[in-house]
Amino acid sequence: MRELKVTDYSSKETDTSTMTLTLFDDGLPTGLVGDLSVIAANDDGDVKQLKYELADNRIIITPAAELPAGRYRLEVWLVNGAARAIYPSAGYLYFYVGYALNGVEGNMVKVISLTDLYQQMQKIADKAANDSVAGNFRIDDAGNLIYSTNTKETE
Repeated sequence: MRELKVTDYSSKETDTSTMTLTLFDDGLPTGLVGDLSVIAANDDGDVKQLKYELADNRIIITPAAELPAGRYRLEVWLVNGAARAIYPSAGYLYFYVGYALNGVEGNMVKVISLTDLYQQMQKIADKAANDSVAGNFRIDDAGNLIYSTNTKETE
């Protein structure tokens, strides 16, 4: 059985964090002799051959530097002469490249304090009270907008 083991990996797009892959045949480390391909595919079916480096019989890749954010399946193909071995022999190695904040689409959310929020709401309530017929709206001490049919209502 061919296995593909990976170091813990978590990254966001454009990050240069590395992922280290090790190949095993029947539980024993595989010698990396021959032509090697590291292939990633996303859920849409897009396939990309990733760049890699070798170190101490391990494969080093930086997937987030080459792939946009998303979920991926990974295989390693090792071809030695007429023999081709695909790792893992069953299933895939799944990994995820997260979105970096600069890649998120949409509008930025303005951060305001509770005081700012209260002041904005007070302005809206004041305008509503000024625009109301015969002063039927008022603001109580807690800042609540109160509607009354009695224009002479007192607190």
